[in-house]
Amino acid sequence: MATRHIQPVTDNADKQNTYREWIGRYNKAIQYGFYYEAILIDYAMMEDRLRSFLYYMGALYDRNAYKANKGKAITPLKEIVATYKRKNESDTLNVSAISGKRKILRAVLVWSTEVIGVDKRQKYLWTLKNQCEGLDIGGLLEQMDRMEDWCEYRNEIIHALMNKNVLSVNTELKERAVEGMEIARFFDNQLKLFKQGNRVRKSIQLPVN
Repeated sequence: MATRHIQPVTDNADKQNTYREWIGRYNKAIQYGFYYEAILIDYAMMEDRLRSFLYYMGALYDRNAYKANKGKAITPLKEIVATYKRKNESDTLNVSAISGKRKILRAVLVWSTEVIGVDKRQKYLWTLKNQCEGLDIGGLLEQMDRMEDWCEYRNEIIHALMNKNVLSVNTELKERAVEGMEIARFFDNQLKLFKQGNRVRKSIQLPVN
């Protein structure tokens, strides 16, 4: 694993302070026209909310994990992803890239709508499906498609900015900066519903932190 250059958050209070700081910066960036900074914060929040979804569904052993959990959740998650991923996607559980996080969450959401009657003795799958059923699954899938398009735009301006027409970039920049936060906040609100009681992690005795 690469050496960290920046100290990570240490607990929930630290995390809350970090969120307050960056949301405050985002609001100032929009107010004063620093849309590139706003887009950076948008993207970071999207990644973080998707990662949190994976954490609460047991795909990560703890908050600092950089690879998929090897515990009880992984075999059923692999099966879900292999069966319900889109045709152009691989079966791998990539929890690092934002596209990999989206793939896992999307597959789980689709699974939860298509599978009928999970045996309660399959405690992990039963709990996972039950938690998913409390979500706006249609909204999440729609926002995931929106996020995918937004990320393609973000990648274009981040990785090839000097090859882009300035007028064309500036035409969409503010709109995209605002859109990114709308998407991130939708996932944040849905995550609050999904993580209630830490039920999925508790169903497979994973540490809660």
